Parts: sequence; structure tokens; C-alpha cells
Amino acid sequence: MPRAAPRQRPSSEGLQALTQYIARKGAAVVRRPHCETIVIDGEEHELALDIWVANQKQRRDKLTEAQRDALSELGVDWA
Repeated sequence: MPRAAPRQRPSSEGLQALTQYIARKGAAVVRRPHCETIVIDGEEHELALDIWVANQKQRRDKLTEAQRDALSELGVDWA
């Protein structure tokens, strides 16, 4: 039976995953496919980080200024 795809997570969890990824890899360039494991309330969760980052870029006009700023500070390339 195929494995279920990881759920997309709210912005704060995505930022946590991206920050963790950057600390390990050194850049905000997330290749496909990539799931990042993050800990929330003591439990591990997988986040489809490649898809989350792509969605943030695609929906940038709907993000708040604070959300865009947080992503920019992490080095997300909006091009």
C-alpha cells in the first residue's frame, strides 16, 4: 500500500522546518522531493518541505508582510 503524503502544515511549522533544514544544509534551496521531520509538542511530524516552500512562493501575494519578511530573512528566493 502506498505511503500517505505528509500533510501541509501552518506557517509557523513550515518556518520551523525550513529553519532546521537551512541549519543542516546551509541554504533555503529545497530540492524535490524532500520531507523534513520536525518535533511539535514532543512528537515527530513529517512536513513536505519542498511543497510547502513552493506553495509559499506561489501564494506570496496572500502572505502577510511579516510572513514574507520571515521567509526573505531565511534566504527564500522569490524569483
